[in-house]
Amino acid sequence: MKKLCMLFSIVLCLCSLFSCKCNKQTGIETSVKNNNVRSSSFSLADAMNENSTNKYNLEMVVPLGGLLNNPWAISDTGCYEMFSNGNYTGNILYTDVASKQRIYLSPDLSSDHRSEADPSYINDTLGGVFLFVAMDHLFIHSYGSEETVGTLYMADLNGENRKKIMEFRDYLPITGSIVSDGQYLYSLLTKNSGDVVLARINIENGDILELCTMANENNFIMAAYNDCIIIKALDRPSSDEYTDGMDVYINTTHIVYRYSLNENQLSEVVEWQQNDISEMYEGPFLYVFDMLNDCLKKIDTRDKTEVIVIASLSEHGIDKEEFSGIISIKDNHMLYAAAGLRFSLDLTTLEAREMKNISNDIYPAIIASYGDKYLITSGYLEIPMDSFDPAGNPITYNMIMDNLALIDIEDYWQSNYDLEPIKNTFLGE
Repeated sequence: MKKLCMLFSIVLCLCSLFSCKCNKQTGIETSVKNNNVRSSSFSLADAMNENSTNKYNLEMVVPLGGLLNNPWAISDTGCYEMFSNGNYTGNILYTDVASKQRIYLSPDLSSDHRSEADPSYINDTLGGVFLFVAMDHLFIHSYGSEETVGTLYMADLNGENRKKIMEFRDYLPITGSIVSDGQYLYSLLTKNSGDVVLARINIENGDILELCTMANENNFIMAAYNDCIIIKALDRPSSDEYTDGMDVYINTTHIVYRYSLNENQLSEVVEWQQNDISEMYEGPFLYVFDMLNDCLKKIDTRDKTEVIVIASLSEHGIDKEEFSGIISIKDNHMLYAAAGLRFSLDLTTLEAREMKNISNDIYPAIIASYGDKYLITSGYLEIPMDSFDPAGNPITYNMIMDNLALIDIEDYWQSNYDLEPIKNTFLGE
């Protein structure tokens, strides 16, 4: 599982020196075709001219945290997830919001769903399989193993007409966030050489255009809007400066950049030292809890202007010593954690409210919005699975999944958990 270990280390690595160099006039087009890499003197300016300015309407289709930390693939009518059968095969589940059912992504719900004729069936999940939705298609991203390469497939939203787009032979599979402009996918890819590039993926033929080459792997796509992709880099001091690991961590610099597709340019927006700031992104805006200055600021990444939202965290009842991070921003509310609890901050009234848990310290997580409702997690589901221990003896273990439910948006922010449960039809409920 050497490849899988490398993937996890890329996502979790928080220490290496960062630098970036852009191909401002011409670029190299690298594509995967017939398992080979081809290069040409393809002009990056020509590639950009394929789209007029107003065609760029970037959106995050795999959010902050990347594929490894986001099991939900969101569509306009529901969401998809992988279900493991315990034998390195799996099935795609679909939660239909309208009918409040969680089903196999299959036209025949009465079948056993263990055949490749069934569009929900995945015959090899070794190494991990992750899903995402973009451009009215379902993408199936297989990470591969020692015996197989990582592969990206595309299917209709009902799971049918699955086809292979590309194999990751010259790049490691995608681990981070994914952006789409309705025609192409954009992500940070790690080449076999170790270089990391911001790349554009053509879903028609698997061609990869490298937009910007980075020196190492500590770069993360945080947001996207219009023609801009927001990337955060971690700049770690050298071991010559600090020998203690904690000193290295504390003195790591966070740098936020904006990459413009129209200008093919990476520009710095803001930087800070580790522990000085906690941030979250919403379109072009960057909200930061500034611990040094005891305030909440809103930074516009387009022109770097700053607005003070809360002048004094302490006077507003927010204890920065207990503060542990922003979780999300949605519908003009910020969700953050402090002292082991969760709080919502209304960004209009600036009223902070402690969020209640559902039970046993379980807080509901927002998966997606559908009209005036959120689809949320609502506790855990235990599913008995047959397997074998290392000696080959048959055993039964409980696989843990999230239960799902719908809730009115207003009720969620008021911690009024009047839930509409999602029926687990795929289990025979």
